[in-house]
Amino acid sequence: MRKTIQVFMGFLCSLAVASGTLPTEKSSAAAQKLLDDARFADARASEEGFLIRAVIRFGEGKGEEVEGHYLLAWASPARWREEFSLSDFRQVRVSAPGGVWEIREPNFLSLRLWQLMQAFNFYGRFNLQSEESAGKIKLRKNNGSELRCIDITRESYPLRELCFQEGAAQLVSEHYIPSDRWYKFSDYRAIHSKFFPGHIIVLDGKTLAADFSVSSVEETVPTTLFEPPAQAGWRPWCASPQSGGDPLTPIFSGSVKHQGVATLYGAIGTDGQWHDVHVLESGGASHDAEVLEALKKERWRPTLCNGVPIVVETVFRR
Repeated sequence: MRKTIQVFMGFLCSLAVASGTLPTEKSSAAAQKLLDDARFADARASEEGFLIRAVIRFGEGKGEEVEGHYLLAWASPARWREEFSLSDFRQVRVSAPGGVWEIREPNFLSLRLWQLMQAFNFYGRFNLQSEESAGKIKLRKNNGSELRCIDITRESYPLRELCFQEGAAQLVSEHYIPSDRWYKFSDYRAIHSKFFPGHIIVLDGKTLAADFSVSSVEETVPTTLFEPPAQAGWRPWCASPQSGGDPLTPIFSGSVKHQGVATLYGAIGTDGQWHDVHVLESGGASHDAEVLEALKKERWRPTLCNGVPIVVETVFRR
């Protein structure tokens, strides 16, 4: 069985069909049109400028909360700046042809930051990858309205479900089935002729992992924001990469002997090997050591961005 980076992070589970689901609508062509319409309706498809400021909060489910700030300055899909600012983390990315100029401290991502960044990138996932396919639109009752939901599979395995508003091509939720992770979108803000969600939450199972709330939207952007930050490094990047992820060797770290589960950050490089692996949450010293040693044996097909191999970061549990 072939696996993607997302899929190997959890066991594949069967797709439950909600009792409120209504008959499917037309063919998968209608689903593809809805995905195309949603991509075009997103503010990041615009050539018109805007500036978004937002507050981000991370809750760990233990009465602890971390708060930070987010900024997105946009001129076009090829010219933008994004900033994350927290007490213990800072990242700035400024776009350039073929990638981004990036400065980050520290150099790894926490689980919650990675999950939130995945939520932000939902518009790039409307472009399906070559091994993904969209099912027919399912009509589903939701608080008196009707959602249009699409199942996305990869080589026939359930991967995610996208649900859109009844009368607009605006995403309401995205459910990653293997890891039971939800992204939910609401309070859409009109920006020129397009839209951006004013509220995003990330649910890790039933745990509220992250909360994003837009505090202001402006339709003029200072051009100085698009200058690369001092001492920034170059990273090849694109909004819709073609995922590799298929292992060329067995997943050694998926069958370690010690009992335990560790949460790790790692980057799969252009050589298909793991780099910069960092243990975020220990599963026990012996378990961690065995997983780290097993990861050295794994080889993955690199992810491609416009045909060029790129580094892909992920946070996963083993």
